[in-house]
Amino acid sequence: MNHDNPARDPVFAAIAKLRPHDVGAHRADRLRSRCHGVLEQQRRRSVERRFARMSLRRAVVPAIASAWCAAYVCEILLRAAAIYGF
Repeated sequence: MNHDNPARDPVFAAIAKLRPHDVGAHRADRLRSRCHGVLEQQRRRSVERRFARMSLRRAVVPAIASAWCAAYVCEILLRAAAIYGF
């Protein structure tokens, strides 16, 4: 590669001689539909995984935390009742 004069560079000259090549419309449509299908499958899997994680986070963890808090409040009330003689 010649940094002084890119016009004399043989690699650039070879690249300039390359012809553009594109796929046909039918092949492009098939490829596009296949790509969309794969992307849709990935999106569905991602949503299913996210839903599974959300159900665990949104149902089990708050239920455990609520049970812990309820037990704590009950113990506070029982001790307060014992102190005040109820």
